[in-house]
This record gives sequence, structure tokens and C-alpha cells, in this order.
Amino acid sequence: MNSLRSDRQIPIILLAVIFSFVACLRAQETNTSQMKRGTIVVTTVQGKPKIFKPGATQGKNVTKGMLVQQGEKILTGKAATVSLAFENGSVIQVEPDSSFVVEEFLQAPWDASAMDFSKMKTEPSNSKLETFLEYGEVTSGVKKLNKGSSLSVATPLGIARIRGTDFQVGLQRDSNGASESLSVTVASGEVAVSSSSGSTTSVTGGSSASMTSTPGSNGTPSVVSQPTSSQISPESTLMILQSVKTQQESAASALTPAVLQGGSVSSTNLTQAQKASIEDAAQIDDENVVNIVRQLASEQPSSAPDIAAYAVELAPNAAAEIAGAAASGAPDFASAIAASVASMAPPMAAQIAASVALAVPSSAPQIAASVASAVPSSAPQIASTVAASVPSAAAAIAQSVAQAQPQQAEQIAAQTSAAVPESADDIATQVQAQGEGGTATDTDKIGLSDLPSLVPTNPTQPAPPAPTRTQPTPTPPSPTPPSPTPPSPTATPPTPTPTPTPNTSPP
Repeated sequence: MNSLRSDRQIPIILLAVIFSFVACLRAQETNTSQMKRGTIVVTTVQGKPKIFKPGATQGKNVTKGMLVQQGEKILTGKAATVSLAFENGSVIQVEPDSSFVVEEFLQAPWDASAMDFSKMKTEPSNSKLETFLEYGEVTSGVKKLNKGSSLSVATPLGIARIRGTDFQVGLQRDSNGASESLSVTVASGEVAVSSSSGSTTSVTGGSSASMTSTPGSNGTPSVVSQPTSSQISPESTLMILQSVKTQQESAASALTPAVLQGGSVSSTNLTQAQKASIEDAAQIDDENVVNIVRQLASEQPSSAPDIAAYAVELAPNAAAEIAGAAASGAPDFASAIAASVASMAPPMAAQIAASVALAVPSSAPQIAASVASAVPSSAPQIASTVAASVPSAAAAIAQSVAQAQPQQAEQIAAQTSAAVPESADDIATQVQAQGEGGTATDTDKIGLSDLPSLVPTNPTQPAPPAPTRTQPTPTPPSPTPPSPTPPSPTATPPTPTPTPTPNTSPP
């Protein structure tokens, strides 16, 4: 009898343990709804790197002291670097020949009035930092994160998740500009490295993990290998540690209480009357916010991206509806609206892109590419979701997004084909065409062959081989590198073969 009772108690005990474990996990989760956008400041600059706002067709020079916003893309040249300091105590240096995006950075409110970066051992409050390295290399140092916080560096081949460490992530491309290999080198601490195929390994101080991508044959997708670990030399460890120390010294003088308090203030180009209208609507409900956004966007279309972004700050759960309303009021600015709103709410990027595409279906390919540039890690999902919303343009959408994120072309084609199977053949043809075709003399025609190179303006054209981790071509950067189709502020019908638009200002 006692043994029977014991047998019955075992499942109950197991359930109690499971529920207790789940409760602990939930307790450690960060409540992002109570967070604000964190401050990111440029601490050092070498060379002439460029920064591009989401949906922008022109970049501007990166300068010391500049505040960086979510969704902005940093491009460096052969001799250029940019060091960034984050409110949570992290530092990241974007190395030469790299393309890097801070997709999302949220920080729980804290008292920064007496902040001293040089004495910071752990982050001041919970945070969420998600970045995307399209190609190139970043070197980073991360203060010890709180439970529930997260920090990651995603790439087309895999993702590195960090708890508190000094490390380096590098993504090498082949001569055609496709992702070839990923390496994660850890000087101290521990990093979890996962491949795009799902394999995960833990990398501790003094070691590295690498994976490679093998092109498929006869139309089959590339295969990403499992992470392989190896030891690194003491010299490599010292190099990373010295780089992080230098970055932290620069951050200590740049990330001051005044910068933190100023950087947390929303910066828009709106009038006080426009802000007041949105704020009044937010006091009622989300539906009123959506309606006022549509009205304000139609009254002043050129301000529609700022109107929508400000509204999303006040009503984040209605981000997709707000973006669609703004686009319906200002259709000529649909791509810029979609990118602006997506940079405010990266987890909802695909829904935002689809909402705007439904409002302005003739611009669906440009809209999808623009949002994929702001949130590159979600490019395949963005393409498939927009294509499902506007199936008649599925092939053009897949092609446009693949041009914006060529390293993810296979995933983009596969997911879009699954979403719109009746267009699978056309999607495969269009994406493959943009990866194999191209104009061999684009730079010669526009007279820019003498300008320094950052990324291929036409990713379909193989770049000349070079013994470096990236394969640049003599073309200035485009705002959605290496995409030949930057988002346009005017609504235009999709075309099966977009023409590259050169950047006329050298970096």
C-alpha cells in the first residue's frame, strides 16, 4: 500500500519540479515592456566609415560622440573602424571591411546621474542587445549581464550569445560575396555559438569555434557545418584583451551621465502640435493613435516616417497598424515608413512590412527590402510574410530582399517559396538570376572606379579574389549593402530586374 502511494507521488513530485523550474525561468525573463531604447555613443573613429539610417538612400560620415539608433547600419572600409559604447557597459569595435547593424537595444530605467563607466563591473539594469554582422569582424567586451538580460551577435551562418566576456566574431565571404566561414574567438568568459542548422557549442576563454558553408550542387541549398572548437594562441588572446581595454578607456570618457540622460530623449522632427495630437490619442486607445497617424501623415507626407515612429513609442503593440496607416496616408514614403517603424519594433518587423505592403502593394518589393536592411536577421521571414500578403509580387519580393541580404539568399528563396508555393519556380529563377547576373562594368559607366570600396554595389557580380576576410569591389557603399536596390521614397511598381543605384558621394 505504501509503495503504491509512493508510485503515485512520483509524477506529482516531477510535475512540481517542472513547474518550479518553469517559474524560475519566467522570473528571470526580462520584461521588455518596461524598458526604453538604450543609449549608444560612438567613442572612436578611424578612416571614413559611413552610417545609414533605415530606408535611407545616402549615408553620412560617422563622427566621434555621435549617438547611434536602432536599425542604423555602419559600414567600414579597408582602413576604417568604429568603436561603440552601450549604456549597459558593453563596447563593440566594428573592424575594417565590415557591415554591422544594432537591431535592438533596450535598457531598463536606472539612475545614471552618478554613473562611472570605469568602475562598472556589471550592467546597471537588465538589458536586451541584438546585433547583426552581415560580414567582416567585430571585437567586443561585455560587462557581466544580469539574469534575464541578453546579448547576441547574429550572422548569416550562425549566432553568438554572450553573458559577459571579451570576444571577437568574424564572418568571411568568398570571391562571389557569399558567406563562407564564421569564427568566434573568446579571450575570457564563455560564449554559446549556434549554427544556422541548429548545432550549438560552448566556447570558453582561450579557444575559438568555427563553421563553414559548403555550396550545394544542382540547386540544393548550402550546408553549414557544425561548430568546431580549437585553442587560440596567447597572442590572439592578448590582442582581444588589449582592444577591449582601449575601447573601455574611450567609453569611460564618452559615456557620461549627461550623454546618457540626453540620449534617452526621443529625437524627432515633429512639431509640438503633431506630438501633442499623438500623445492625446495615446491617452485614449491604440485605435485613436492609428487614426491620428493616418490623418497627420496625409497632411504632411514627408514627416510620415517620424510621425509613425513617434506613435510607436507611445503605442508599441500597434506598430504594424500604425505603419500601415501612415503608409496609406503617405504612400510615396511607404518604404521609409516601414523601415522607420521596424527599427522601433524589430521583433514585429515582418508584420510591419506586410502591413505597409498591403497599404501600398505596388511598392511591396521595395518595402520588404527596406525593412530587411533595418532588421537583417529577419530577412527570410520578412520576405515570406510580405510575399504571402501580396502573392502576385512574390518573386519580385524575394529577389529584392535577396539583393538587400545576398548572404541569406537561399533561406529567403526557400521560405518565400514555402509561403507562396504556386510561385516557387519563379522565385527560384529570380533569386538565382540576381545571384548570377549583373553588369560587369557598372562602376566604369558611372565613373566611380577610383573611389574607395566598402561593399559590392552589385552583389551579382563576383568580386576579384583577395587574401582578406571580405571581398570588396571598387564601388562606394549603398544604404542597403550589398543591395543594388536601395529603398525609394516614391512608390514605384516592382520590376523583375532592379537597376543598381550608385552612391554619388565617396565615403
